[in-house]
Amino acid sequence: MFRTTNTNQLRFIEPIVARFGLSVLGLEFISGKSVLLRVYIDNPCGVSVDDCVKVSRELMLYSHVPELSFDRLEVSSPGIPKQIFSIDQLTECLGSKVIVTLRYPMFNLRKINVTVISCGELSASFDYKGQVLEIQYTQIKRINLEE
Repeated sequence: MFRTTNTNQLRFIEPIVARFGLSVLGLEFISGKSVLLRVYIDNPCGVSVDDCVKVSRELMLYSHVPELSFDRLEVSSPGIPKQIFSIDQLTECLGSKVIVTLRYPMFNLRKINVTVISCGELSASFDYKGQVLEIQYTQIKRINLEE
């Protein structure tokens, strides 16, 4: 949603990560001089460095598979504050305080602290200082849970 993820790539990676009892929260492909694949993994009990190493070693075996084809790989936990990658994940946060980073400023701000009210197909509603803001997903660069 907030990051461009190819569904075929996600479908390819999810079962590999699931073998370790983990789930994929999101993917990032960043192109430059080389292609970086960044995979965010999670587990209700948390993600250890060992989990990241295991997944990284396994995914490196697939670095030249056409569905993935990357030069560099990073496997990471979502971090603190936890990043939200999809509408489904945002829907689980209804009533929660989040930090929305926008592609373009709103109220002269690129980052706004809001409460999630509702999630639709193309946009989400947030409470910002008592005002309801309807923000299109295309305008959202990133969303993190507030600490």
